[in-house]
Amino acid sequence: MKIVFLPGVGFNEDICKYEKFLSLLKKNIDFEFEIVNWKHDYLMDAHENHHIQYDDFGFKKTKSWFSEVVLDFQHVLLNVSDMDIPEADVYMGHSAGSILALANAKNKHCILYGSPVKLIDPKIYENGSFINACNCSGTKVLNFIHKNDIIAYPIEKENVENYYFKSPFYKCSSFNPISAHRSYWSSSEVQNKTIDKLIEWRY
Repeated sequence: MKIVFLPGVGFNEDICKYEKFLSLLKKNIDFEFEIVNWKHDYLMDAHENHHIQYDDFGFKKTKSWFSEVVLDFQHVLLNVSDMDIPEADVYMGHSAGSILALANAKNKHCILYGSPVKLIDPKIYENGSFINACNCSGTKVLNFIHKNDIIAYPIEKENVENYYFKSPFYKCSSFNPISAHRSYWSSSEVQNKTIDKLIEWRY
């Protein structure tokens, strides 16, 4: 079984977390994986926040993160049909990468983490290839949603299982939406559910 993992916001910074997460999964089920680091390089200087002379309560970091979310989301919607994504048995996607995962999962299975797919105007996606996976009888989707993740939303389709979880109160992700959006890789609950679903799909 081959898994293709499609990162989202901040994938360069989080690459070690993705590799660790996938390696932990491999201890329970055998598969090969490939992390596809799709990226865009436009407008990067425009949101570097050089004009911000203060950083009260992490405002500069939050602004930079939000800019990256918008850029990633925009880039995927504009280029989803043209990206060269490898073949796989299962596609995993985080944030904007979840849109790419769905686009390539027709008659394959798909696991989404912190997915913003529901934010796309139906007039755009109902006729688009990237949402057709949700309408294919041969495709099953597991959609992880952290309850404090402001980017993650349920997908109301018959073949989609929306799985909600939350962090312990003492973790930053229990109250910080940015941390919540990046908390999937450190959650044992997410890890165990992912393993169970991969085993179910494999057999």
